[in-house]
Amino acid sequence: MKAIAKGPWATEERGYNTWYQPFTTQEEIDEGLWFTSTQPVATAASSSDIKIAKMMIDTAERFTTMNEEKQRELIKKGLNYKPLFPRIKK
Repeated sequence: MKAIAKGPWATEERGYNTWYQPFTTQEEIDEGLWFTSTQPVATAASSSDIKIAKMMIDTAERFTTMNEEKQRELIKKGLNYKPLFPRIKK
């Protein structure tokens, strides 16, 4: 859902105006948005936090398609994060 969502907030303390914990470095935001924009999607949702949104605009202005190897690396890296919407195990 969110290209730059790191996961749910772990505590009640929030450093950003978002309902999810965002990635906050330019490199992380670049990776998340470029990965999403490389997929066959029509749009990527922007952050509601102005600091993160500005970083996303910078990322979009420098967009480059992500190669398959880098996409696989990010998917593997993403397995270390808690999903925003965990699947219910039956």
